[in-house]
Amino acid sequence: MTTVSDICDQIGRGRIADSLGVGTTAVSNAVVAGAFPAKWYLVVHQLCLEDGMECPQALFNFTSVAPPVLPALKAVG
Repeated sequence: MTTVSDICDQIGRGRIADSLGVGTTAVSNAVVAGAFPAKWYLVVHQLCLEDGMECPQALFNFTSVAPPVLPALKAVG
């Protein structure tokens, strides 16, 4: 499975940082965290496509949506 570190090593932290308009420290922080910020997905995905590598969505810290909380039902009778 591809990791954040794999992507950064192949594409290069500098190239990712330049494409995102962030510093290389931000990219290195993502490597340490083991996840890219969700807002980086489109840019990192495009870079991965250009380099012929996979870009699993699981490597991004997307917010999951919790199922709705339903009100308790009252007993009839």
